[in-house]
Amino acid sequence: MTSSNNNFEENLKKLKDQYATQLPEKIKAIVTDWKLIKNTWQHDTLTQLHRNVHSLIGTSGTFGFTALSTQARSLETALKPFTSASPESSDLPKIYKEIENKLLTLADLTQEATGKSIEIEITEDTNESHFKFLNSDLGNSTPNQNLIYYVDSNTKAATTLADNLSAYGFTIKHFIDPMSMLDNIGDYTPPLVILNLSIDNFSDEYIFDLSKQLTENNIKVFIFSEKNNFDCRLSAVRANASYYIIEPVDTPLLVNLIRTELNIIPFKPPYILLVDDQPAILEYYSSILSASGITVDVSNNPLDVLDRMERHRPDLIVLDINMPEVRGTELAAVIRQFHEYQSIPILFFSGDDSAAQKTELLEIGSDDLLKKGMPITELVRQIKTRVERAKILSSFMYEDSLTGLLNHAQIHLSAERQFSTSKRHKRDASLVMIDLDNFKSINDTWGHQTGDKVLKAFSQLCQQRFRAADIIGRYGGEEFMLILPDTGIANAGSLVNELRRSFNNIEFIENGKSFYMSFSAGIAVTSQCQSITEQIHRADEALYQAKSTGKNRVCLFSSKDK
Repeated sequence: MTSSNNNFEENLKKLKDQYATQLPEKIKAIVTDWKLIKNTWQHDTLTQLHRNVHSLIGTSGTFGFTALSTQARSLETALKPFTSASPESSDLPKIYKEIENKLLTLADLTQEATGKSIEIEITEDTNESHFKFLNSDLGNSTPNQNLIYYVDSNTKAATTLADNLSAYGFTIKHFIDPMSMLDNIGDYTPPLVILNLSIDNFSDEYIFDLSKQLTENNIKVFIFSEKNNFDCRLSAVRANASYYIIEPVDTPLLVNLIRTELNIIPFKPPYILLVDDQPAILEYYSSILSASGITVDVSNNPLDVLDRMERHRPDLIVLDINMPEVRGTELAAVIRQFHEYQSIPILFFSGDDSAAQKTELLEIGSDDLLKKGMPITELVRQIKTRVERAKILSSFMYEDSLTGLLNHAQIHLSAERQFSTSKRHKRDASLVMIDLDNFKSINDTWGHQTGDKVLKAFSQLCQQRFRAADIIGRYGGEEFMLILPDTGIANAGSLVNELRRSFNNIEFIENGKSFYMSFSAGIAVTSQCQSITEQIHRADEALYQAKSTGKNRVCLFSSKDK
């Protein structure tokens, strides 16, 4: 036991020393970001600065550099007045000085902790505006990705756009001219501004100049226009606009472009499960991986791992080999007995990375071995790489190729799994069967490409509007299944009705003509059913009721109706 403790302490010391060697570069990166945003406002740089400072607070504290952690927190506090001050504020020189004094102290503390000298050169304030015309609040370091400013003198067009995009969960703030938009942009910097090229009393040249100014301040710009000519398209390119979109606008296409440009991912972030009998190790690795944007669940009890996996399927599992009650290799073998967990990567932590050890682990279903004490950057890289590979493989095996939702087999398996979990824990889960109304007529009238566009639009809407815990799949053709864990039938009805109204508001445009779609839905809840087969059947019955009584509605199955 003493030997084990000694190894543990040696590993921790090694990791602490490795972290200490990285500290000077971390401090230099923070100073570089500060110098950039001090002279020219850059929202991405400010977000990065805040993330780096916040990370330094946690990681330096974890490794025992308490004074450094305290000073980093003081710096984080000092940055807030900087982001809320107006460019003309007389307090700016004082704010600059306080921040830079804290940066210098941070460098001195780093030198004391590591023995390495850090030369930091901070130039005097030039009294230039650090915002140009933008302002933000560091308290909202993660921008509201759903907020979009739209400038158009045509209020009818603005109302239509707002209705269409709000169906997907976006918030549209409309301005009738650029001046009113600029007056309000300081209240909250949006990630995207949409400019209509034809705004009353403003020339094309002005709009293109405005686009360039916005993009120079890290705000994305889309330009809407009726002018489909090379000169305007070239001007949009030179104005750094992300897209030049011809009106009338295809809403599903626009939503795709917005998500791509703003990197809005409707799916959950990487989720991994760490299993180790030593809480200190779990806390350490959880802190490191969480700071890298990974959602981490931890367990120091191998006996509860299967329950955890049933509640939330991980993208990757990391096991310690040497655990007292159940060895990591034994736990991996048990996990691999379950067909649904065959594709989840399993990595092992071990101090022994010999070829013989790796071969043994591969034979019981492991994907790789991570050596304890490896550099943190390498650890994060390997885990993220494994997760991405697993997701790509999973998409081929489990997702519908058109919509990106779960395919029929996987949504049915998910429904079975959720039914069992709900019954075991005596918690309701609602199952929803959804069918798009009159879909055949869309294919017959507009063609299958338009039908595919409608299916994609509906899948995008579902991904945008529901929780990460909710499960959505394409059941077949134009029929979908939605599983809502921990949701009673009344709440499920309200949620699906809201989805129905949103879908009904989406304007589809084909060959210059617009049309709207609707869906019907039936809902059944686990507490009123004895099996998943019965729950699906009851939801289908409710769906049939919705279809037969006029469509474009949601019906709830009740045992009283049997």
